[in-house]
Amino acid sequence: MRTWLPLTAVSLAAFMLITDTTVVTVALPALGADLHASLAQQQWILNAYTLTLAVLALSAGSLGDRFGQLRVFRASVTLFGLASLCCAIAPTIGLLIAARCAQAVGGAALLTTAMSLLGTVYTDRARGIAFGVFTAVLGVAGALGPILGGLLTETFTWRAIFVINIPLAALTLALTNTIAKPTNTKPAPLDAPGMLTFAIAAAALSYAIIAAQPILFAVAAIALAAFVLIERRTKKPMLDLRLFTRRSFASIMVGILTSAAVFAELIYASLWLQSTERLAPIPAGLAMIPLAAALFLASALIGKRLSALPTKLTMPTGTLLAAIGSALNWLLLANAFTLLPGLILTGIGLGIAGPATSTAVLAAPPDRAGMASGAMATVRQLGQTLGVAVLGVVYPAGIGAVFLVTAAFAVLGAAAMWLGSSDHPTKPMEMKRPRWTEVK
Repeated sequence: MRTWLPLTAVSLAAFMLITDTTVVTVALPALGADLHASLAQQQWILNAYTLTLAVLALSAGSLGDRFGQLRVFRASVTLFGLASLCCAIAPTIGLLIAARCAQAVGGAALLTTAMSLLGTVYTDRARGIAFGVFTAVLGVAGALGPILGGLLTETFTWRAIFVINIPLAALTLALTNTIAKPTNTKPAPLDAPGMLTFAIAAAALSYAIIAAQPILFAVAAIALAAFVLIERRTKKPMLDLRLFTRRSFASIMVGILTSAAVFAELIYASLWLQSTERLAPIPAGLAMIPLAAALFLASALIGKRLSALPTKLTMPTGTLLAAIGSALNWLLLANAFTLLPGLILTGIGLGIAGPATSTAVLAAPPDRAGMASGAMATVRQLGQTLGVAVLGVVYPAGIGAVFLVTAAFAVLGAAAMWLGSSDHPTKPMEMKRPRWTEVK
């Protein structure tokens, strides 16, 4: 039992992080009325959190490599808990938005170090199980967020959605004592110029997507070009760009970017259930339970066998199943009940692809674990931001159009994953590293 306590700690932390991306949506009306917030200000309660996550995920990964994954994980959980307290007692909308940014600062470091710790603590079959459970927790947290938000807001007050994080953070910190401190071999100095230029590029790109500001795309392009130049000339870069010269790594990143639209789709599905089908927040959240259950079961089952399965099978197949699930929703669309087959298939696909992708990316050398997990978290967050923006443009044409566009994105993701997985071994990754990790 004690063997799985580190996984429990990491999963609890991830549950807090992911839940807080969706738990707020149901509480926004009550929150806005209490703090006299405009619609734009209410939207920034969501955007400030997701934007900060996208901006800082890669930098947070490098901090873990520099100061130690466990140390940064503990600090991030502490910050997340304190920021949640600030959210709960915030007297104005401005202070609440600022506290949400602080939450996301802790969340960015929490997510990247959590994945790195799992890759360090567990090996072979246990690693597959750990990533399976971790992926299941991520999916279930996203699906349960609206339900939890509705229950807490209706039973207590909107402030309760943040208060609940405080005991969870305390329990997570207590459980971290079961994690053996990993050795941090040859820690590199911080790449401050790289961190700054990437933060500017990610912030400008994410905000440009959210606000549709063309000039910010230019700012993002300039900052990204500066980041690439800095990383190429720095002896110890935050992101080793040579990783992207490997077809495997680059293709998997593209796959993660495009397939992230599946998670964005769920936001509009929930909105459709409440606005068109006239479901209350709690029933609308319950409608997503089949997806969460399918994802959890698929992740748990595939995790036990992950080390024995070829990544060229699991990654693209899981993503393709999610694409078929979205297409099925488009074909069968009539009411909430007709979404059931598509949601189940989508959940199975995500449950298969999630742990396989995490295992593939985190097969990096130990000194690049934070770098790899940071890159994956950043690309996934940017993909979700892009997905929300694109699907927001499509949504006025109907939820059917959202499902169809999501399916197209997921097919592209599956194709990219298939190309990338061809460089990966068909045997357990602990026996032989993928070629992209052989960076000199």
